[in-house]
Amino acid sequence: MKAFNFALSTFAAACLLTSVANAQSAQTFVSGTGNDANTCSRTAPCKTFAGAILKTNAGGDIICLDPAGYGQVTITKAISILCDGNLGGIAVSASSAINVSAASTDVVVLSGFDIDGLGAGFQGVLFNSGRSEEHTSELQSHSFISYAVFCLKK
Repeated sequence: MKAFNFALSTFAAACLLTSVANAQSAQTFVSGTGNDANTCSRTAPCKTFAGAILKTNAGGDIICLDPAGYGQVTITKAISILCDGNLGGIAVSASSAINVSAASTDVVVLSGFDIDGLGAGFQGVLFNSGRSEEHTSELQSHSFISYAVFCLKK
């Protein structure tokens, strides 16, 4: 009986740790001094948008704590990336900086970005799919060979 109780408690602990490890937050944070292995909390921020988006619930917010380069990102769910007052920098070459490929019901909000195409980037923001209410504000985009914001949606 002791062996069964031990096995059962070990299994329960493993399930709890797995659910904690896969937990997502409604609000995550990025910082130029962060690390994508962090939880993306305010006190332990991630370094990139790509790292933070994995730890943010659909419909949640990613907040920039300081002006920094946060890297290219693909958005596949409803989310807000808010860098107001702390420009979120993205520099890309031969690609798009922000690629939105979300569901038709997903609203995406992008605010406070400085996006640099380095003279060879295709688009600053490429809207492939998502709800027709995508919002962009405070978007600085330069040095792209195509468009700052390009919508492929029909």
